[in-house]
Amino acid sequence: MLDDEYCREPVSSWLYVPLGDYGVISVGQTESDAFDRNDVQLVQTLANNAAAVCERLDRERELERENERLERFASTISHDLRNPLQVAELTLEEVRDVTERLDRMTTAHKRMEEIIEGVLALARRGERVEETEQISVPDLACQCWEYVSTSGTELVMEEPADEEFVIEADADRLKHVFENLFRNAITHGNATTIRVGPTAGGGFYVADDGTGIPPEKREQVFETGFTTEKQGTGLGLSIVREIAEAHGWKPTLTESEEGGARFEFTPAYTDQFDKERSAPSLT
Repeated sequence: MLDDEYCREPVSSWLYVPLGDYGVISVGQTESDAFDRNDVQLVQTLANNAAAVCERLDRERELERENERLERFASTISHDLRNPLQVAELTLEEVRDVTERLDRMTTAHKRMEEIIEGVLALARRGERVEETEQISVPDLACQCWEYVSTSGTELVMEEPADEEFVIEADADRLKHVFENLFRNAITHGNATTIRVGPTAGGGFYVADDGTGIPPEKREQVFETGFTTEKQGTGLGLSIVREIAEAHGWKPTLTESEEGGARFEFTPAYTDQFDKERSAPSLT
C-alpha cells in the first residue's frame, strides 16, 4: 500500500462527456450513482471550453501554415522576376535607338506577367500539378533560354536520334525549372556550356561545365534558403525541387562529365498502379 493522499479504491461510477472532434472527458468516482444533473452540467461546461480551446489552436495552426505558404509564393515571385527585369533594364540602356532590340525587352515584360499569373495560379491551386500536356523539351528549353541573361554561354540540346524529345508536364511550371537551372549554372557556376537531354530512365537532365557543387553540399542545395553566395536568396533550386515533386519526378544532383553540375529528373512512382493510373510520365 502506497502512503500518499490518492485514493485507489475501485471506480464504481463513470461520467463521459464528448469533446467534439477531439475525444472524450471521463470522470470517475468510487461511489455508486455518484453523479447528479449538476455534475453533468459542470463537466459539460468544462468539455465545451476545452473543445473551444482546441478549435482555436487548430485555426491558429492553419493560419500559420497559410502565412508560410503565402510568404513562399511572394519569395518565388521576387526571385523569378529579378532576371527578366535585368534583361529589360540592360536592353534599354544598350539599345535605346535600335528598334529591333526593343522586342527583347517586350518579351521580358511579357514573361514577367506570365510569372506573376503562374505563381498566383499556383497559390490558388496549391502545389499539385492538375493538368499536363505533351511538351517538346527542345522548344521549351530554347524559349526559356531567351529569358535568361546568358553572358555568352552556349545552350546545347542532346536529342534522341530516333524519336521526339517530349515530356508530359505543366508548361508554365516547367519554364521555372529550366530558367532557374540556367540562371544557377551561369550566375553561380560560371558555366560556358549548358546541355539538356534525355536520361535512360525516361526523364531528362540539365548539365553544365561550370565549377560544380561539392559532394558534401549536394543534399542541401534543394533546401529553401540554402546558398553558397553572400548575395544569393537560396530560392532557385528549392523552387526546382517543389515543381519536380509536384509532377511526380525525383530530382537528383550529380557531377557532369565536364566536372560541373548535372541535375536529373526521373519519375518517382511508388508502384506500377500509380504509374499507369495517375502519375505524370516522361517519354
